[in-house]
Amino acid sequence: MKKDDLMRIIAETTQAIKKDSRDAKAYFFRGCAYGELGDLKRAIADFNQVVKFAPHVPNGYFNRGQAYMELGNFQKAIKDLSKYIEIIGDNFEGYFYRGCCYADLDESEKAIADLSKAIKCDPENASAYYCRGMTYGDIKNYRAAVKDFDKSIELYSEDEEVYFARGCALNELKRYKKAIADFDIVIELDPEYFK
Repeated sequence: MKKDDLMRIIAETTQAIKKDSRDAKAYFFRGCAYGELGDLKRAIADFNQVVKFAPHVPNGYFNRGQAYMELGNFQKAIKDLSKYIEIIGDNFEGYFYRGCCYADLDESEKAIADLSKAIKCDPENASAYYCRGMTYGDIKNYRAAVKDFDKSIELYSEDEEVYFARGCALNELKRYKKAIADFDIVIELDPEYFK
C-alpha cells in the first residue's frame, strides 16, 4: 500500500476514534497502517486498545504479536501468539510465528514442536520447513535439517538461503560434493551472495 493511502487510513480512523474512543475496528486498521509505515510502537499502542475493547478478536493479539516480534520482544510476541492460538485453534500463522520466536530465543524443542504443528496445518509451506531445518541445524541434528531443506527446495526452488543452509548442513555431515553443489546453486541464483 502507498504511503499516501496509509496516511489517509490513519486520518480517517483517527476521526472515527474521536467519535467513539472504544471503536476497536478503527484502532485495528490504524494499527495496521502504522505497522505498514514501520511505526511499530504506535501500532502496538493501537493493538493494545483492540485487545482492551475486543478481547475476543484474535487479530488484535496476532498483529500485536507480530509487531513485538519485529521489535525483538519475543517473550511478549509468544504471549500474544499463544492467545491468538487459544482463540482460533490450530492454525499455520500462529504456530509458525510462535515457533520462529522460540527459535530466536534458542528454545529449540518448543520451536520444533510449533513449526511441526505449522507444517501439519500447511504441509505445502516451504518457509516452515526451512525454519524448522534451521532449528534442527542449531541443535546439530544435521540429518533432520537436510531433510527439511530438501522439502523446502522441493516446494520452492528459487531461494538461495535454503541451498546455502543445506550446503552448510551437508558440509557438517562431511558430504562435501553435495555441499559444493548447493553452494554452486547459491551462486547461480545470486552471483553476489558470497561477496
